[in-house]
Amino acid sequence: MPRTKPHSKKTRLKISNSLKKHGMKHTKFYNVWENMKQRCLNPNHTRYSYYGGRGIKICDNWLKFDNFMNDMITTHKNGLTLDRIDVNGNYCKENCRWITRFEQQRNTRRSIKVLVNGEMITAIDLAKKYGIKPETFYRRYRKYGWSILKSATTLTQKRKTK
Repeated sequence: MPRTKPHSKKTRLKISNSLKKHGMKHTKFYNVWENMKQRCLNPNHTRYSYYGGRGIKICDNWLKFDNFMNDMITTHKNGLTLDRIDVNGNYCKENCRWITRFEQQRNTRRSIKVLVNGEMITAIDLAKKYGIKPETFYRRYRKYGWSILKSATTLTQKRKTK
């Protein structure tokens, strides 16, 4: 087997510096960026059809980790997840924020949102505000065809027990 010529000291120094550039490679923050790229750019990724497959893109600036880090590191806190404010919008500084998993579960394409007093609120939050269980709301809205407002605000009647 032929021996390969070792890298020169100058080349080894360049490689070493590029690996040490941000020092974030093995962090959760870096993994968020890497996973975002995989979902949007890798057709073999299990979640690609929900992201890249339906047209969700990453802004050109964020294809480089340093730029993503510069835009998002100041607002990042442990325990938060990267969220797109507009679930149909692209990954970019203007459309992304850090929120809890609980909040993120409410910001999905499946969430039903209504405008109440000039504020967008999920139908589930509206139902909870009126003391309606999520299951009751969904049964009324989907199965019985009630309006969102009626489903969320009609109080339930307690059944009489014998």
